Amino acid sequence: MGARVRGLLASVRRTVWMVGVLLRAGMIPLVRPDRYVRMVAVVRRGVTATTGIALAAARAPRRTAFVDERGALTWAELDAGCDAFAVGLLSLTGGEPRTVAVLARNHRGFVHGLAGATRAGSDVLLLNTAFSGPQLRDVLVREQAAMVVYDQEFQGVVDLATDGLEVAEVVAWVDDATALAGRTTVDTLVDQHTGERPGRPSRKGSVILLTSGTTGTPKGAKRGADGGAGALAAMFDRIPWRAEETVVVAAPMFHAWGFGQLAVAAATTCTVVTRRRFDPEATLALVEEHSATGLAVVPVMLERIIDLPDEVLDRYPWAPPCGCSTTTSARCPPARSGASACCRARSSPATPRGRPRTSTATTWSPATWAASTPTAGSSWSAATTT
Repeated sequence: MGARVRGLLASVRRTVWMVGVLLRAGMIPLVRPDRYVRMVAVVRRGVTATTGIALAAARAPRRTAFVDERGALTWAELDAGCDAFAVGLLSLTGGEPRTVAVLARNHRGFVHGLAGATRAGSDVLLLNTAFSGPQLRDVLVREQAAMVVYDQEFQGVVDLATDGLEVAEVVAWVDDATALAGRTTVDTLVDQHTGERPGRPSRKGSVILLTSGTTGTPKGAKRGADGGAGALAAMFDRIPWRAEETVVVAAPMFHAWGFGQLAVAAATTCTVVTRRRFDPEATLALVEEHSATGLAVVPVMLERIIDLPDEVLDRYPWAPPCGCSTTTSARCPPARSGASACCRARSSPATPRGRPRTSTATTWSPATWAASTPTAGSSWSAATTT
C-alpha cells in the first residue's frame, strides 16, 4: 500500500509540474469556445508531427505565422496552403504516394510540401541540401520516394538522381520561371486548389529524418507525434519559448533541430521568421527587425555570429526587455578570447576545462554582447535538454 501511495503522489506531482510548465509556455490556451471546437476537430482528423499548423490556425487564424523573403502568411493562410498542396499532390499522383521527398531550404514552399504531404497520408523524407546526385539517388531508391519537392537550384542534382526512376517532380522555389520547362510548382498546386481540403487519409504520415551517414549512405528514422505532453513539458522547462511570440529559425528545417523548432513554434502559435540562406549579420537584423524573443541556430551558425567584427556586434546591443533566447542543437563553441560574446549563458558559469559536453540544446539570453567569455578551451554552461 505504501508503494502505491508513493507512486500515486509522484504521479500527481509530475502532472502538476507538467500542467504548470505548459500553462507558463502558453501550450494550454484560453480562447473562445468556438476555437476549442475547431482545435478538437483538428485532433480528431489525426495527429501527426505537423498537426501544430492546423491547431495554430484554429487557435489564432489571423496571427502572423510565417515570414520569409516573399513576405508574411497568417496561420489561416499557411494552413490553407498546406491543404491545397495536399489536394494537388493527390491529384498529381492519382493516389496517396507512400513517400514524398523534400529537398528545399527554409521557406514557405518547404512548409507546404512538408505539411501538405503528411495530410495526404504520405511519409515525408527531409533531404540534406548538400547531397550529391549519387547520394540523393541512393536515398530516393532506398526510401521508395514517389515524389520529390525541391528548390530549382537543385535541378541538376535531381535530374541526375532521378534518371530512369518513376518519381514525380514539384518545384518549391523558383529562381527562373523560364527554365521550368513545364515542371509543376508548389505555388501552382496551391493556387489551383485553394479552398479545397483533402479527405481523411488511409494512413498517418510520418516525417523521416536522415542520420548523419558517417558510416555510409544516411539512413532514415521516422518521427511521428509521439512523446506526449510530458515530453513537451520537459522541453519547455529548459527552452523558454513562449506562446504567440516571435522566433527566428536560422537552423535548416531539414535538420532535426530546425524541423523541431518549426513544430514547436506551430504548437505554441509563435511567428516563425526565416530566410533561405544563412548570413550571420542578416540573422541578427531579422531578430531586431521583428523584435524576436527566440533564435534557433546550429553551433556553426553561432560561431559565425561570434566571429563577426566587434563593430558589427556593437550594432545589436540586445538588452532587456528584449530577452531574446538563443538555442543550438549542441554545445556552443567557446567564444574568441578578447572578443565580444554572442550571449551570456542563462544559468551557471562556464564548465571546467575537459568536462564532457553532452547537451543537445543550449539556451542563451543576449542581455548584452559583453566580453564575459569563458577562457579558450572551456565551454559555456547553460540549460540543456537531453
